[in-house]
Amino acid sequence: MHLNVKYTQISFLRKLGFNTQESTEHDGDSLVADDLHDSDKPLASTLALIPIAAHQESRWIAPTMAEYAKQQTDEPFSVCLFLNAPLDQTNASTVDETVTAVEVAKRQHPQLDIRSSLEFIDEPTIGLVRRRLWNAALMLAHYEGAYDNPTHEVVALNHDIDTMKMSPRYIHRVQNHFHTQQQKYNRHDMQNVVTSPAATLTKHGQHPDYPNIGKLTFWHDLAMRQLGDSGRYEAGTVIPLSLYAHEGGFKATSVTHETRSILKGKSVRGVRGTILETSPRRYIDRARNGLAEIWTAQSFGATNNCRTNKLPPDLSHDELENIIYNDLDFDLESIALRAFAAISIEETQLENEQEIVLAVEKFIRLSNRGMKLTDFALRRVIGSPVLADLAKIELRDKYEEVYP
Repeated sequence: MHLNVKYTQISFLRKLGFNTQESTEHDGDSLVADDLHDSDKPLASTLALIPIAAHQESRWIAPTMAEYAKQQTDEPFSVCLFLNAPLDQTNASTVDETVTAVEVAKRQHPQLDIRSSLEFIDEPTIGLVRRRLWNAALMLAHYEGAYDNPTHEVVALNHDIDTMKMSPRYIHRVQNHFHTQQQKYNRHDMQNVVTSPAATLTKHGQHPDYPNIGKLTFWHDLAMRQLGDSGRYEAGTVIPLSLYAHEGGFKATSVTHETRSILKGKSVRGVRGTILETSPRRYIDRARNGLAEIWTAQSFGATNNCRTNKLPPDLSHDELENIIYNDLDFDLESIALRAFAAISIEETQLENEQEIVLAVEKFIRLSNRGMKLTDFALRRVIGSPVLADLAKIELRDKYEEVYP
């Protein structure tokens, strides 16, 4: 049954500042919302929103859905899959395989609330695909009355279909995080407050056939985590749907880093005790081109080799060292920024000599931590004393530029 949610939700979307002028776009959103609707049960208040390249990603569905089935939660959650493919793949057998894989997963995990929709899109981008899925989820949530209570929120996990592993109580801890936040607002009678986004710890999983790629992702994940919010990966971001709407949704033109337009200027708190491991497939496919080429606009498209089995062999140890060496300055700068950021924050509040001493001590403590982490990663994990010794010199120089 067609719900025609588009026209019943326009006033709600406008109230939240959402752009409702693109009528054709919202026709598409409404159709996806119809597909995701289940007359037997409402959408849960926690959603895992997952786009799937239907012409390339069928093999990821079974293992990823199995990870959701392992989740230990006290409250329900819904898994919404948006199968999409370019128009020229309309008759592709691989799309049929993906549709079948989803139906098999639904039968194998009847305890999971799995919902799905399929659409063929002219020149799909990740921004457009995620926007369609999130718009549909927002429309459906409101249609079903999720926002009739001004203190109620629906939160969405920005997930991918290549998730390899989640900590057992991953979703439970996300739910508790937002319950705590909402309870704080309720205590202060702060109704209709748009709750803040959050992020779970995301890292790349290990592939048994690619041990050296595993070492590379360990090193790069370590460096990126030192950047704080700016070093987070898109997968694992958690955004309340009211905040998503308030910020106007994802930009359809985004080909990567789609959440930045939503999170810009926001405080993103980490959800403790959560770990999500994503596939290292992009590193396997592109690492030989250098780390800088893995997350560029040119590296994301409607059709990517990294989604298939057509992947190159593992790196040799020499290749691993060369790739790290070529981007070493950038990664060391990321590691050093952890201490630099701390000291810059302190300096804005310094009022006396004692505070200056405390600020310097904090900088020294964080810089020593950075030195130890770097040495452990390069010497013990990567297995390269040469890189470890070089990094020690360069990182010390960076720290001494601030405090000799």
